[in-house]
Amino acid sequence: MSHSDDPSLWLRYAEDDLTTAQANVPMQVRGYHPQQAAEKAIKAMLIHHGIDFPWVHDLRHLATLLPPSAYGPSVDNATELTAYASAARYPRHNATYKPAEVADAVELARAVVAWAANIIEPA
Repeated sequence: MSHSDDPSLWLRYAEDDLTTAQANVPMQVRGYHPQQAAEKAIKAMLIHHGIDFPWVHDLRHLATLLPPSAYGPSVDNATELTAYASAARYPRHNATYKPAEVADAVELARAVVAWAANIIEPA
């Protein structure tokens, strides 16, 4: 198994994104990272289940690739984070996130990362 095929490594990257989303960095940077955390957690689950996935940022599309038995409610809740994938990265979107919005996004992402970690790396 190469590192890119290691779901635990993907989870570590997702956790790093959660940390960055809470760091003392500009709000538009924080807004991007909850989406990335959720995306990497879902992709970790896809790897865990041996499912190939496209290199897209659309969380709803990625979630449809999960086996029904693996799908969790936190994934459905977090699909709204897809908009954060580009809005915070490019000036043309003029993303201005309020701290409360980012905090909500972090909680959605945290739930997805926890869901994946409980399956991939049970305690």
